[in-house]
Amino acid sequence: MYLLQRLRHLYESMPPDSTEYILSRHILHHLSSLQDVTVTSIAQDTAISKSAVSKFFKSLTMGQTFDAFRSSLQLDLQYLSLDDQTIQVYSQEFNQHLKKYFPLDQDSMHALIQLIKKGRQVIIYGNPGFHDCFDCLVNYLLVQGKDIRYVNWTNGQVQNNELSQMSKEDLLILLEPDNTLFEFILRANMSVDMFWDFNRLAAQKVFLGKESIAYRDILVVPLCETKNSCIQHLYLSYYISSLLAAYMKDDTV
Repeated sequence: MYLLQRLRHLYESMPPDSTEYILSRHILHHLSSLQDVTVTSIAQDTAISKSAVSKFFKSLTMGQTFDAFRSSLQLDLQYLSLDDQTIQVYSQEFNQHLKKYFPLDQDSMHALIQLIKKGRQVIIYGNPGFHDCFDCLVNYLLVQGKDIRYVNWTNGQVQNNELSQMSKEDLLILLEPDNTLFEFILRANMSVDMFWDFNRLAAQKVFLGKESIAYRDILVVPLCETKNSCIQHLYLSYYISSLLAAYMKDDTV
């Protein structure tokens, strides 16, 4: 799924006023109607010249046409659809082996699912080392038409400026499995890279990390604690796949 991942990388890391950001965002928001998308329609919708649009897609496909890009991306989405069909099976297998060691808090998971469903835009803000744990969730929701992305806090001021523009209809998921919410906020206050003044954000906020005392309006979703980085990565993948499986089953609007 090279093209889908490449588009996600550009959307999640480039400055919001860049051609790469605007075009990758446009395509990711039209995955369900790719057959109707053309270079002309993209140029009209984004106010970017047709030559610049064509150049962008050629850069992603080693000089091939937009039609070739679209066909390759549609093939990516077909494979993704097959992956989605196995999520339920994998989740059940994970549960059989891991639930007695890593119990899941069903109430907080359900609350998180409802917030994701209602969120106009969802940004997961966390350590770049956990980016791949969220791939199945982000890819699935993008195909479903949800505006969602994983933002690394190491991307600095460009992404931080964008966070400050989030509205009350948006959802910000703060991820730090190694810290409590208090420790995370303290760390953010001392960092030159991370966004620190979460109180100013109008968006609804959720913290995924160590069990914590609730702070202001931030919902805490506790994750199991472990000092082994490999187990931590495995657990987070398990949690997110279980979250996605529950999301697929949930019919609450």
